[in-house]
Amino acid sequence: MKNQRSIQRIAVLLLISFLMSGCKYYKIKTHQPANDPIAHILSKESISSNYRYITPHYFLHVGEQFWTIEGVTINDKLITGTKLTPVDSIYSHYYERALNRKFLVPSSDLGYINQVHIFVDEFALDEASMVSIAIKDVTKVDMMKKDNFATGASVILTAVAAGTVALGVFLAIACNCPHTYVFDGEHYHYNNTLFTGATSESLERNDYKLLPDYFPTANSYQLMIKNEQHEIHHTNLLELIVVTHADHTRILTDQRGEVYTVSEEFRPLSATTDNGVDVAQLVGYEDGYGYEFDQNGSEDFANVYATFKAPANKASVKLLIKAKNTEWSGVVNKEFSQLFGNKYDEWNKKANKRSAEEVESYRNSVGINLMVAVKQNDQWIDVETIHLIGDVSFNTLVVNLQEQYITSETIEIRLRSGFKFWSVDYIAMDVTAPENVKVQRLQPAVAIQNNQLDVKDALAGNDGVYMVHPNNTDSTIVTFKSLETNENGSRTLFLHSKGYYLIMDEFEGRPNRAALAKFKDPHELTRYSKELYGLYKDYYTNRIK
Repeated sequence: MKNQRSIQRIAVLLLISFLMSGCKYYKIKTHQPANDPIAHILSKESISSNYRYITPHYFLHVGEQFWTIEGVTINDKLITGTKLTPVDSIYSHYYERALNRKFLVPSSDLGYINQVHIFVDEFALDEASMVSIAIKDVTKVDMMKKDNFATGASVILTAVAAGTVALGVFLAIACNCPHTYVFDGEHYHYNNTLFTGATSESLERNDYKLLPDYFPTANSYQLMIKNEQHEIHHTNLLELIVVTHADHTRILTDQRGEVYTVSEEFRPLSATTDNGVDVAQLVGYEDGYGYEFDQNGSEDFANVYATFKAPANKASVKLLIKAKNTEWSGVVNKEFSQLFGNKYDEWNKKANKRSAEEVESYRNSVGINLMVAVKQNDQWIDVETIHLIGDVSFNTLVVNLQEQYITSETIEIRLRSGFKFWSVDYIAMDVTAPENVKVQRLQPAVAIQNNQLDVKDALAGNDGVYMVHPNNTDSTIVTFKSLETNENGSRTLFLHSKGYYLIMDEFEGRPNRAALAKFKDPHELTRYSKELYGLYKDYYTNRIK
């Protein structure tokens, strides 16, 4: 048996070597001052961590024009460059493609991928053609780079499955459930997923996701719901929540859709992992780079411990958590499913008959859900279970902390996950009293499915009448009208959805009963995740030496 495993491992590594010599994925991440401190995003430490061993190419955008910046120097207040030059058409070609979604790039073109795009309304240019940009004037930063994780993990998925899964499967399974695309007047942008994890009728649930407001003075809003997986989607309800509020106020919701106002956020005094690693900088800024629970602690789960100073006002304590599921969690789910082989469909049908209470209890016990706990009298008390969010975008949720949990000068919080199942970008607290806001809830005015059928009535209420997308090409364009505008303040938009979906995957081969038997231990799934990731990490580490 050991010899057989050794031969299989050698074959796996040869397969990996062959596949990784071809194409790689790339991705783009947008940062805006309202969410991410630009000085932090462009700091030497941030650039070094995101473009390891590589100096990225810098580009300056003003309106519809942009140029390459040569000789870039950046400090916490100023960006300077020796000159501006025209942009090579290959750089602009890949940047335009990256604005929509990840693509494969031939290895021969990888030198064009590491790009930092800086957007301003104006800049200074002296007589020597030196360019000078104030950090405070930057309106947006787009960072594009190779997505080594997606490339490597997709290969690992193929290899570990012994050739039964195609190379492109990783990205297809990483973000299941209905996909939402928001219309900006010209293009639809992939924004988020709906009711992730509601994989049976009994698991149907409400979901609340923040939406970008491209036209804050417009009274209509358009988005698209798409099925892009081998699934059947049942959407019971779509509702646009429009909140008008003061400019200085941030609007968030909890998992139940309750609207909260946030005015004075403060970061934790400390934030550490199970091994004592300081992650305060990593989870203290909304920069799109989160801690991924990759250090196992007690009982094989991974934890983040955050300590806050207890406020004098204990009546309005709100914990803010910005998180998402990792792409890696999709890999683990797919690998686990393949262990059932040709019995997967049979197992899946039985699983779909389980009650929501049974399923959520299991997800809690194995680390699939993100568990939030407060320390009280040296005991950890679970106060919130954060259900699956999806891996497309970080989402910020409020966890309301009751006064009974605040009994000392500090508040100790623990976030618990299975190995690399979650990524947490930001942890903060707010203690300001609720402010007056106006909340408007709108049903779809029009909902055209597959360019033919108006299904707005199926989406109009929580009534058990569903918009069904049975095919992975189905889509519905939804328009909301009569949105409130706010001339003297701001507005924030959320999409409230309710529904469920059925996964229709099929696998071949006999079930691996010996491996499946191990999962009776609730710690096995997180161990399994760590073992799979070890294969990827060991290979990738050896490859870059």
